[in-house]
Amino acid sequence: MLLNSYRNKLIIIFILIAMIPILVISINIESQIKKNIIDKETEIKSVEIKNQCDKLDIWLKEKEEILKSVAANYPIIKEMLENEYSFSKINGYLNSQKINTSSIKNLYITLNDGRNFNSSFKLIQQDTRQRPWYKKTYQAKELTWTQPYKDILSNKSVITVSLPLLNENNEIIGVIGADFDLNQLMEKISQMNLTNNSTTYVINSNGDILKRFGEDIISLSNSDEKYKQEINSFIQSIISGTNEKHILSLNKDYLTVYSDIDVLDWQIISVINKSQYFHNIYGFHTHVMYVVVLTFILVILLALFFSKSFSNPLEKLKTGAIEIQKGNYDYRIPDYKNDEFGQVAKAFNDMAKKMQDSHNKLKQQTEQLLSSNKQLQEMNIELEASYEQLEATTSQLNDSEQRYRTLIDNMYDLVWIIDIKGNLVFVNNQAKRMLKYSKDEVIGKDIFSLVDIWKYEDVDNSEILDNLKNTDFRNIEVIFKDKDGNEFIVETNTKRIYENERLVGIQGVGRDITERKNMEKEILRRNTELTTINKISRNLNSTMNIKQVLQHIVDDIVELMDMPLCTIRLLNKNNRLESVAKAGVLSENVIKEEIKANKNIINRAVRNGKLEMLYSSLKEEVDELNKRIMVLEGVKYISFFPLRVRENTLGVIIVGTKDKLSESNFNILMSVSNQTAMVLENIKLYDDLKESYMKTIETLAAAVEAKDEYTEGHSLRVSKYGYIMAKYLNLSNKMCEDIKIAGILHDIGKIGISDAILTKPGRLTEDEYKEITQHPIIGSKILENVGLSDTIMNAIKYHHKRYDLKGYPKEEEIDELPIEACIIGVADAFDAMTSTRSYRDAMSIDEALDELVQNKDRQFHPYIVDVFIDIYKKTPWEIERIMQEK
Repeated sequence: MLLNSYRNKLIIIFILIAMIPILVISINIESQIKKNIIDKETEIKSVEIKNQCDKLDIWLKEKEEILKSVAANYPIIKEMLENEYSFSKINGYLNSQKINTSSIKNLYITLNDGRNFNSSFKLIQQDTRQRPWYKKTYQAKELTWTQPYKDILSNKSVITVSLPLLNENNEIIGVIGADFDLNQLMEKISQMNLTNNSTTYVINSNGDILKRFGEDIISLSNSDEKYKQEINSFIQSIISGTNEKHILSLNKDYLTVYSDIDVLDWQIISVINKSQYFHNIYGFHTHVMYVVVLTFILVILLALFFSKSFSNPLEKLKTGAIEIQKGNYDYRIPDYKNDEFGQVAKAFNDMAKKMQDSHNKLKQQTEQLLSSNKQLQEMNIELEASYEQLEATTSQLNDSEQRYRTLIDNMYDLVWIIDIKGNLVFVNNQAKRMLKYSKDEVIGKDIFSLVDIWKYEDVDNSEILDNLKNTDFRNIEVIFKDKDGNEFIVETNTKRIYENERLVGIQGVGRDITERKNMEKEILRRNTELTTINKISRNLNSTMNIKQVLQHIVDDIVELMDMPLCTIRLLNKNNRLESVAKAGVLSENVIKEEIKANKNIINRAVRNGKLEMLYSSLKEEVDELNKRIMVLEGVKYISFFPLRVRENTLGVIIVGTKDKLSESNFNILMSVSNQTAMVLENIKLYDDLKESYMKTIETLAAAVEAKDEYTEGHSLRVSKYGYIMAKYLNLSNKMCEDIKIAGILHDIGKIGISDAILTKPGRLTEDEYKEITQHPIIGSKILENVGLSDTIMNAIKYHHKRYDLKGYPKEEEIDELPIEACIIGVADAFDAMTSTRSYRDAMSIDEALDELVQNKDRQFHPYIVDVFIDIYKKTPWEIERIMQEK
């Protein structure tokens, strides 16, 4: 059938003439290109894997140097071994070294006497001197690496590098080692894959395959013994270095490249299917296709040149199409020869017959439609009968609308609706309580006559109205003015109202949050005070050396307050004022000798214990003590701040200025003089200041807990639970105090959470839960400028972070949960479970402890849970006493 067309014959001949020589040439070239590609790729990939193995060797040697540096600190280790808390101290030291190197999973020391220490703070019951890594290193007396094994602490596969621990006489007193996660090491090796389709094997010196990445090409599980012998021979040839062909022939041809990891005595073998490199010659195939396509085009052009003879039959076909268009469905094209046109003509005639049949069917359907129209008229009569039922339904809807209005009017929040011009068309009954306007007084008003400041202060009312028309807002703060002109802050949500897809108005719902905002401002003000107190405390308590403390004070006064002179003189046993500290550009002019305390103005300051000020205009008051500074250096004011405590004057702070002291500087200097006097009198001030500081913190925590009666006393109890756990762990006094403070402040971020969410009795929505999970971040931001320690800040920020690093804040990614966060997390969870909340009753102590145990290793640090349970078993009355506190 195909050869009946002369045009088809010409097309076939031209295709054969063009394709045969092209195919012969391309096959020959492709064979030569494949050979060259394999030779070149073997050379390139061998160099690449050698470089990667060299980099891994360097990385491993760097880890050896880290271990050597820890072992070199033997004097420090020796000092800690002699301490009665050697277990905690050495474990803490190893943990600090481990933290500085994220790739180390565990650091440990095993002494000859059997004692062992590790950075995980875990007790190992086994005698670690029997472990292979200890014996190997102790016998070799040098650094060694192990083959992979199961770690007894984590039960995970690791490799260990260990080193003899030498004393000052170069005697081996034990072995120090570091575990590296085998999976992490294998992850580094996996990145050495040369291509996406390669398979990489890690083989030790015994020929054992330690790890495979990719398809198992050389699997030894094959039952064919001859196959196993070939594979083993291939692996041994690579280990011995006798394989130079880099070719492995299995079911397919594979290219192999390999190199050594000298430190571990491992071999890395990468097996690559050679066929993937042949993708590079697809460009050659593309060029061949271009030639074929061009050949086809040429053939088609030649065929078209001879196709003119077909035009006459086509005219007949055109005539038939016109007749069909006119509606003459009886027209038929006469039959032609048994070629393509004859087939088309036959198909055309069949189409005309079908169209004639379709036309007849359409006539019948038209008649059916007329009949259906009559039925529709009858149905219309029935619809009119249903109208009365519709009226009854409308009446019910009106009743529902009335109930909805009643609900809106009785809402605690202010509800308003404006039209697209910004005029109020509806307010609920809260307008009377919040705005002190009646509904009639408000309806029709421009909403901006009641609003003083919108969210954006740098735009006019028309821009704000456009924003409301284009966007629905959530939780924006708007300042309203009531009828008396009083301002209050309203947290507002807006929603656009549409009818028939046309904007007709905007609805708003707002809640008065003025009291909450004022509380936030008060907290910020107190934060500033705390920051100042913290800075002063750091200087006053930086050393127990009085002269150093006083020198810090005068240096700070001169630097922070830009003063030319500040000195401090103290009364000695001879009742003379001795210069102990001075600072400023004029400090060299200060008389160094002791002076009598009965000198004019300075005498009054010391005797009366009150501030005295000397002006340059009071010449009768200027004596030899002040004359040089005031006359020669141009100082016009000298202020004397007595250092007085408990009716006793200890000395005086003398400040020289060219201008009169500002009220702010005066207050600061008065505060500094008072604090300095107390430091000089008794170190007890530190305890008093600390108690005041703690009460301030407890007040802030109480301000948060006052929002919810169910959480009253929660922060104080968490603080005490955390403190007794820290003491049980023999942590430093400083860290114990920090954990105590962190427990009080851990929920301070809830001050920035809506009251409605904190006191909601039922289940939180997804958005509400997302908002409340922000309170650790909010708390850390509130306190970030106070100068609290990292221990406190970490406990506040991560006390809801789980031991498996899930939980929140999710945006904060860390490698390991700090111990202080683990402690506060257990304390917080225990108190929450044993406290009554709005949505559930309190658990018993046993139920809460069981819950902690069930979530060990996932939510809670297992060792901290064990510590808390041990505390309860030994001193249950202590836990029960804290539970009763409010």
